[in-house]
Amino acid sequence: MSVVDAAEAVGVSHQTGYNWQKRWNEEGPVGLVPKYAGGHPSKLTDEQKAALLEKLREKEDWTTAEVQHRI
Repeated sequence: MSVVDAAEAVGVSHQTGYNWQKRWNEEGPVGLVPKYAGGHPSKLTDEQKAALLEKLREKEDWTTAEVQHRI
């Protein structure tokens, strides 16, 4: 799948797709982990995060919209 097609499939801009590709090529999977420096604290408790992770492990092909709905 092309970067453009993949970006459209997950609902991000083409530029974001290319940014992710560059980070993947330079750092591997670790390059895709967000590097937040501050910002708002999570609205989910640790228990809610654990429950969400458990739910997300039930299937492999979640869309961004589906994950947002679950959150």
